[in-house]
Amino acid sequence: MRDQRYEQSDQNLNLSQRIRGDSNDLIAETNALTNKNMNAVTHRLKERLKDTNFWKTELEREITDVLAVTEKVLLRKRELQNALIAVDETMHICTDNLNARRRHSGEDLQQDDVERELIKVSAFQRIVA
Repeated sequence: MRDQRYEQSDQNLNLSQRIRGDSNDLIAETNALTNKNMNAVTHRLKERLKDTNFWKTELEREITDVLAVTEKVLLRKRELQNALIAVDETMHICTDNLNARRRHSGEDLQQDDVERELIKVSAFQRIVA
C-alpha cells in the first residue's frame, strides 16, 4: 500500500512536471505569437501614419496652391473692375462729346476728324461692352 502511494505520488509528480513544462512551452509560444502580431500591427500602423502624413502634406500643398490662385484671381478681378470703370468713364465722356457736337447748328455742325474718331471709339466701346 505504501509503495502504491509512493508510486501514485511519483506519477502525480511526473504528470505535474509534464503539465508545467507544457504550460511553460505554451506560454513561450503565446508570447512569441503575441510579439510577432504586435510587431506586424506596429509596422502597419507606422505605414498608415506615414501615408496619413504624406496625404496631409499633399493636402496642405494643394490648399496653399488654391489660396495662391484665388489671390491671383481676386487681383485680376479688381484690375478688370477698375478697367471697366475706366471704360465706362471714357464711354460717358465720348457720348457727351458726341451729343454736344450734334447740338451744334449751322456751320458748326460738321463732321471733322475729331468727331469721326469719337464715333469710332464709341462704336468700339459698344462692341467691347
